[in-house]
Amino acid sequence: MTKKRKHSNAEIAAKLAEAEDLATQGKLQSEIARALGVSVMTLHRWRKRPSVKSESCWIFLSGRHPLTAGY
Repeated sequence: MTKKRKHSNAEIAAKLAEAEDLATQGKLQSEIARALGVSVMTLHRWRKRPSVKSESCWIFLSGRHPLTAGY
């Protein structure tokens, strides 16, 4: 059995971009996951994650709002 490893945010972003390209080609989720080398459930979790670019994600990751951070 291979050892599990955590993918970096950059790797996840690259794989999600590739997954979107494959999805537009009409590939099934199972085919996309196989092409990326991850499970269907991992692909699903990655797609559910908030975008790192959004402000709501910053609030979620930091646990505070930028307007009230000083209080």
